[in-house]
Amino acid sequence: MSGGERRALPDPPDDEAGSRGEDDPSPRVAIASWLLGFAILCGFELLGELVSAATHVPLPGSIVGMLLLLAALFARVPRLERLVRPVGDSLIALMPLFLVPLAAGLVEHVDELASQWLVFLVTVLVGWLACALAAVAGFVALSRGGRGVRRARRGP
Repeated sequence: MSGGERRALPDPPDDEAGSRGEDDPSPRVAIASWLLGFAILCGFELLGELVSAATHVPLPGSIVGMLLLLAALFARVPRLERLVRPVGDSLIALMPLFLVPLAAGLVEHVDELASQWLVFLVTVLVGWLACALAAVAGFVALSRGGRGVRRARRGP
């Protein structure tokens, strides 16, 4: 073959040609879909940074971006959940690795923590309680078909 010629790739065998359905995309399609979902997450983070800077909200831009993403998911923006779910699942699987630098930082500053252990303990307990209550509220809302938390009836 000379330098300018290109050889065509062979056709896949008959058993592989049409066996992939919508549920089993090719690796290239799966990677492209994952990258699109990651780009969407990064876009919401960037949007949150812009909103935070423009409005001077006392929240980090990344938190504002995730709140905007949550609002978009609750508004059922078409295909959004399907695009970001694989990325979210991947990031959740890697979550323990994100906590290693935090643990290393705590070990490095153990003297400061020892001098303010009560403040640290109260902060951890309040944060844990807030997360637990949010998880319970989310579970209740989702177990009712996503209709939200109903108010209790008054009267007999």
